[in-house]
Amino acid sequence: MEKEKREKLERIFERILKDIKPDDLEIKSTIAHANEIMSRLKKIVPEDVELRVVGSIARSTNLAGDSDIDIFMLFSKKYSKEELEKLGLDYAKKIVDKSKNESYEIKYAEHPYTRLHLNDLGINIDIVPAYKISNIEEMGTTVDRSPLHTEFLNANLTDKQRDEIRVLKFFMKMHNIYGAEVKVKGFSGYLCELLVYTFGSLINLFEEASKFKLPLIIIPEERKVLNDESISKKFNSNFVVIDPVDKNRNVAAGVSIESLAKFVLLSRKVIEEPKLELFYGKSFSSNEATKLLKRFEEESKLQPVLISLKVPDKSTDIIWPQLNKAGNIIISLLEREGIKPYIFNIWLQDKQGFLIYFFPKELSSAKLVKGPNVFAGQYSSEFLKKHKNALGILISGQEIYAIEKREELSKILHNIIRRKELNSSEDIKMKNSKILMNIPRKYAEKAWIAVIEKTSL
Repeated sequence: MEKEKREKLERIFERILKDIKPDDLEIKSTIAHANEIMSRLKKIVPEDVELRVVGSIARSTNLAGDSDIDIFMLFSKKYSKEELEKLGLDYAKKIVDKSKNESYEIKYAEHPYTRLHLNDLGINIDIVPAYKISNIEEMGTTVDRSPLHTEFLNANLTDKQRDEIRVLKFFMKMHNIYGAEVKVKGFSGYLCELLVYTFGSLINLFEEASKFKLPLIIIPEERKVLNDESISKKFNSNFVVIDPVDKNRNVAAGVSIESLAKFVLLSRKVIEEPKLELFYGKSFSSNEATKLLKRFEEESKLQPVLISLKVPDKSTDIIWPQLNKAGNIIISLLEREGIKPYIFNIWLQDKQGFLIYFFPKELSSAKLVKGPNVFAGQYSSEFLKKHKNALGILISGQEIYAIEKREELSKILHNIIRRKELNSSEDIKMKNSKILMNIPRKYAEKAWIAVIEKTSL
């Protein structure tokens, strides 16, 4: 990269850090809260259980306002998994102070852990039981890796890299590719940290990412990038980042190819023309959402369709994939009618699921129905009988087609949502959903966010 562009990017990073880096007061406050919770735990856990803060706060890569804390209770191997789970939950529950408006909930990874809510402070603290290990061969549960991740990064990251990791996380957050949860399928915080470490700096990462090719294999420990088919096959993925503390783990397993592709395109834009606006994503205004959504409809000439339905009060990780699957089944059934949405997205809100689509407003009033090969005996005759009232019959090569009148989009959708394949899952029953051919004002903000997530680059 030219010296002038590099210097401009450095200035952009400095400007962004003023917005996103925790100040001294926030850092001291977070450390104080972590120490206070650990002091409570120390009074009740056995001496052979070590308490340790891990995660982005321990690695100084967290963003301002992100004060959630991860405290690990590290047990020795003399405890069974059952004991580890039971004692881990018991100890965490005992320190909850309801007089301070604290509460807790049980969350699940490989095994259950406790999320402590400091409600008056807006801080969540995950208290996770794990085994204390010094290398991956000793691993008893998958969460045992986390302290090793912190040890590796704290031994290798410079202060400048830690700040650049913050910028990268913010950049990805603004473009909706940050977070490994199923609704994003983006880059985890640990993956962001490894990428900056591997390439030495954020600018180097942008430069290299602009040239990424699949299959993409990144080995942080060796600071190496490969296009190795054998490694890709081993992990059954075209994007593999080998965990430096566990050679058999792909840190990028949760990243969709779409998220990777978006990062590659964004990196090219950053390299070609560094601009501050690129890092803040497409503008969003809650007050202006209705107007912005309407303007988008008018300028794009796209027809919005919103489908809403009640969903069970279950984890997002359970409901989101089912809702997304239903939405894609609807798309595949619509494609049989010759209709394809330009935009599709989903969201969850107040025990309701929402699927939003944008279709071309000027849909043809006719559809093309493909028939059999003309030389396939009676099948072509049966096709002609079935479509005897068609608007027209076409022959293209050996295939026969019927031109049929298409029903209104709303009627097609009402028929589709009653299909068996959209009503067979445990939690999602599309037949009970509502189809709205316009976006009500009360959903405009969420709808506009859904559009931005899919169209901003």
